[in-house]
Amino acid sequence: MKLLSYRLPPQFRFLSDAILAATAVQDNWQSLTKCDVLLVCHDNDRGYTYQNQAYAQLLDSLGDLIRQKGCVIQSVAQPFSRLTQSKAYGKPVVYNRERLFIILQSLVIRLVRGPNYSREWAERKLENLWHKILVHCSPTIILAIQPDSYICRSGHAEGIAVYDLQHGLISAGDPWYVKRLTQNARHEDLPSGFLCWDMTNAATLEKWTEQKGIAVHIVGNPWFRRFLSVDGNDLLVQEALALQPFLGNERPTILVSLQGGMAQHFGQYVTNGVMPDALEKTILNTAKSYNWLLRLHPSQIRGSDSEMVQHYLAKTFGHLNRTEWQQCSEVPLPIVLKWSNLHITYSSATTTEAAWMGVYTGLLDPEICLGGKSSTYYSHERRLGIAETLPLDSLSIETWIESTLIKGKANSTLVDSNATLEAFISKIALQSWNCDR
Repeated sequence: MKLLSYRLPPQFRFLSDAILAATAVQDNWQSLTKCDVLLVCHDNDRGYTYQNQAYAQLLDSLGDLIRQKGCVIQSVAQPFSRLTQSKAYGKPVVYNRERLFIILQSLVIRLVRGPNYSREWAERKLENLWHKILVHCSPTIILAIQPDSYICRSGHAEGIAVYDLQHGLISAGDPWYVKRLTQNARHEDLPSGFLCWDMTNAATLEKWTEQKGIAVHIVGNPWFRRFLSVDGNDLLVQEALALQPFLGNERPTILVSLQGGMAQHFGQYVTNGVMPDALEKTILNTAKSYNWLLRLHPSQIRGSDSEMVQHYLAKTFGHLNRTEWQQCSEVPLPIVLKWSNLHITYSSATTTEAAWMGVYTGLLDPEICLGGKSSTYYSHERRLGIAETLPLDSLSIETWIESTLIKGKANSTLVDSNATLEAFISKIALQSWNCDR
């Protein structure tokens, strides 16, 4: 039954996960102390393990850089996370039970007073909960990954800037950003600003943010920055750089970036819930010619799909000596890309990161085409020829692999954003210092 749970309707999966998380982890947000910067993200954003703690590559990397300026950092885990206190870097606190209690109460109120009243009641309660959290720790700034409207409203009300740190693809077809920035006209529901990896993503956001007066800053990718501008005192990076390829041989290495929620979002093309059948067949057909690294998304490691994904991979590829998914999912992505000759994915944002490392990507989403629902995805990388869409048949994928391997590595698409990142961090440190005077 657990292996079939990923096919449950989203509302049932959400409520089931919420109840389990609220039961497993006691609320502890009241243990927060006064801080300069509050970090907010979900378990799904903590894709690395460092010193036996879950580490949010992007947000914790940015937090570490800010901490070097003498700022005090505190962390909150978004519902319905389970990695709290000593289980995660920065000892994040949670408010799962209060959030779940509000949801359950609103369902009862919905039966009595109707959906509109129930929704408005729940929104007031959730906004007030975040108001209490912010009053308790008094940050000068909030850095989050996709902060919800309740964080944003409370931040605006308290005069606290809320920034959304890019964690993946931002495109004109992205439902999360399009819905919030084009259909939601309430300024208080939106972040004070967005922190983007590069000019391409920033330009996409600015089409929507300029008219709303929301700032967009290009700060690069704090996680990748650590591996491309190596600090000898950065123990996390030094430990990772000492790792050696675990499939050390002369065969070309192909990285596959898997994605979570495939059955829910792309079930038409991914019937097994993990990858298209054509890619599965390609791996099986070429297992003696290439090393295959099947890198899991954090939600496939720690989320409700994990058992299903592990079962599928072991059953399908467990007999192959040169196909691996455990270790390559634990090693930092910049290191894995350094080991890789090619990259294949359905539509993962690793496409952009692979381009930074000069690695060609084959995209398998049939909707990434003219007129498709994902037609704008990776338009920059596709124009440069470092990424291209592939038909969902194994022969075409194998032909692309053979012809693209001959090219070797491409020129990196990365643009140095160290100066703008340093300027942003210095601005935060100055604001915190002024508030403490």
